[in-house]
Amino acid sequence: KDSKLASTAGGGLVLLQTATASNSSELLFDNFVDNSTYVSYKLYIDEIIPTVDGQAPYFIHRSSTPADITGTYYRSGWWTSMYNPGGGNSQFYTNGADTNFTRTATSLGTGTNENLSCIIDIFPNNDSQLIKMINHNIFKQASGHMYVALDGSILETSTQMAGIKITMQSGNISSGKFRLFGVKG
Repeated sequence: KDSKLASTAGGGLVLLQTATASNSSELLFDNFVDNSTYVSYKLYIDEIIPTVDGQAPYFIHRSSTPADITGTYYRSGWWTSMYNPGGGNSQFYTNGADTNFTRTATSLGTGTNENLSCIIDIFPNNDSQLIKMINHNIFKQASGHMYVALDGSILETSTQMAGIKITMQSGNISSGKFRLFGVKG
């Protein structure tokens, strides 16, 4: 682990791991959860682009084994248009559920300037059986539409979260920069 203090000593964000995607089938951040030091985690993703057009990023919680944590990942959220050449398009979505992963509300493309940047807040199941994740994202689609969105997900499990895996719905992660921080308590 690369561990650097991102703010003043004794508090703030601590850089735990970094990665840069280059036609990567997955990115793994394993065994970073330290309940005695951090209250939560922030994953910064800048300009993630898939190798296959129209694919969503998938997020899979990991155990200390390390192995994927399976189960039903519940999610909901909203997105709102910043620029939509065909007219306004904003929406809430509820009661989303995926088996063995969670995802963003949008699919990403491979065209010029199509990408997604986001900040993900991760709350591992420190004192309960709920792994919680909030994804604040901003993106542009092939149609020229630009959006800001928020997705939330919860996985109810007795398995302690220790890491996270990022993949694409299909194909690989063409590019993107990833920075994982611990939030000191």
